[in-house]
Amino acid sequence: MQISYARELLNSARGRLQGGVPHRADVRRAISDAYYAVYHLLVGEAAAMITADGELAKCLARVPQHERLHFLCKQLEPAGTKLSFGKNWNADVPLELTQIASRVRALYGDRINADDSFTIDESKLNAELRVDEAEQTFRDWEKIRDHPTARAFLLFLFVKEPKESNS
Repeated sequence: MQISYARELLNSARGRLQGGVPHRADVRRAISDAYYAVYHLLVGEAAAMITADGELAKCLARVPQHERLHFLCKQLEPAGTKLSFGKNWNADVPLELTQIASRVRALYGDRINADDSFTIDESKLNAELRVDEAEQTFRDWEKIRDHPTARAFLLFLFVKEPKESNS
């Protein structure tokens, strides 16, 4: 369910930019839809990974906050970073996941600007580039969605790293 909704948002973003010169509101909404498509793709995958119960997955997909996703994505930059959980687990991050993280952070900032700023670039080209980034994120996610580090990344949307003990 969440994955199809993410795809609908992505299609909506692209659709708002079809034809001639779009209205400013359509450009802003397309940028926002591009981010939300990626957000719902990732949280939907995370929820589906936790439970096969569709209704529970829909509820779980409402739990992760945008700021948590942004924080986790920041942890994956720069390339070559390891994803870790406490002292007991760390893993290499696939390049595609690093690129996804970078795009999520950029789209998150663009979404905030599209919703709240008067200084955003309201050109059709800018919006098309944001939608292209979201589409590339979908393609990259499809390549790595079963990678253990990608699955751990999804889990971390729900689980915070344990505090390190001083002992």
